[in-house]
Amino acid sequence: MNDTVHIVKSDGLRLGPYKAAVSANSITIMEKSVDVDEGDHVARLIPSGKEEIYLVLLVEYSPGLGSIPPSYSLKTQKTTAIVQAPRGGDYHQYPKLHRLSGG
Repeated sequence: MNDTVHIVKSDGLRLGPYKAAVSANSITIMEKSVDVDEGDHVARLIPSGKEEIYLVLLVEYSPGLGSIPPSYSLKTQKTTAIVQAPRGGDYHQYPKLHRLSGG
């Protein structure tokens, strides 16, 4: 758990900080009790001083097992990301070329 995050509720209330592991589409918080719901946001401060914001799409709780502590696994979407255009395919329209039949 190398990241520190805050849960941002819909009314703007910030909860935390929590130690977490952040990856492209998920965030894991190893805590027994975290007030997080689908639709909340997760904020992570990065070394440049900017804040990345993630929308929580799905919350899954795991009670832990043996030496593995309880945790929350959040499926997320980074809201500060720039969406790329679809790949593959040529979207330019070219005029139709008609074959001339010689005669």
